[in-house]
Amino acid sequence: MPRCTVWSYVAACSNAVRRKDGSGAGRIRSVIWGGALLALLSALLITLPVSGADAQTVCDRYAATNGSDGARGTASAPFRTAQKLVDSLSSGQVGCLRNGTYNAGTNLTIRRAGVTLRSAPNERATIRGRVYLPAGSDRITVSNLRLEGVSNMANVLIRGNYTRWIGNEITNYNRSKSCVLVGSRFAGAAVATGTEIRNNIIRNCGQSVYDHGIYLAAGRGTNIIGNSIYNNVGRGVQLYPDSQGAVVRNNVIDRNGWGVVFSGTGSYASSNNLVENNWITNSRRGWNIYGVWGSANQVGRGNVARYNCVWASSSNSWYNRYDGVQSPASGFSSYDNRSSRC
Repeated sequence: MPRCTVWSYVAACSNAVRRKDGSGAGRIRSVIWGGALLALLSALLITLPVSGADAQTVCDRYAATNGSDGARGTASAPFRTAQKLVDSLSSGQVGCLRNGTYNAGTNLTIRRAGVTLRSAPNERATIRGRVYLPAGSDRITVSNLRLEGVSNMANVLIRGNYTRWIGNEITNYNRSKSCVLVGSRFAGAAVATGTEIRNNIIRNCGQSVYDHGIYLAAGRGTNIIGNSIYNNVGRGVQLYPDSQGAVVRNNVIDRNGWGVVFSGTGSYASSNNLVENNWITNSRRGWNIYGVWGSANQVGRGNVARYNCVWASSSNSWYNRYDGVQSPASGFSSYDNRSSRC
């Protein structure tokens, strides 16, 4: 059975509602308002049947909460910690975590290029702490895990290239800091190329307006596709200050402080980013889609937002104009973003 994406379930739900009452958008909006759709999506992403590929996954090493780091890391003699598991892998190998919670402390650091860390097939493990991929940790895949952050550090810190984050649930339960931080232009500058963030739940991240679901700080060719991104205090997706050539497509981005922002600072200006075919709805503090360049020496170029379902319900009526899409658009082109697409 093929694994369904967030977006395929959104489409199926939309079609079913339209068939049922014939009113189309109005009924869909009430589903979003009530939060039932997001609850459904969250449950589906966690409990969807595994694909054939998942069922056939070969785990080269294992860890279990009742294991020992002095063991061999086999199914019958697993390691105890996630750090020992990833340190034991060679490029091309898969490390599997059995059910349970693994406390990573300050960092679970994955340095070996080309490895995969995931839950064991048909299981769901939790990592508590930050997952850190330093520069040079390339072509790493992290999948089918629950990643729970702690205060004062991002759950996921990505500085390696061509890394993949697939089918995870990522939250810090509204503790301080963003959940996913891609690259950096400030502390320990690093540009992450080719990051793929696909089919994840990213929710309830941060305490302040500076804490976001996905903070794309310095990335090249990032793909953010098919995720459910909601209830984050700051932006659902922040493209600031140096996101170049990102694609944000087929996501549900709902009930965040703001939806998606194009921005920059100093000599950096996020450019050539595409935001299309998303549901970007119910931003609580401001616009669903907007650009801001007050501290940048230049305005971003080539940014496009198009064909998005947008629905505005901010307590500040100023941001409910134009379905919550900034107009005139600043540093991006806006095409056919409207509530009637919902």
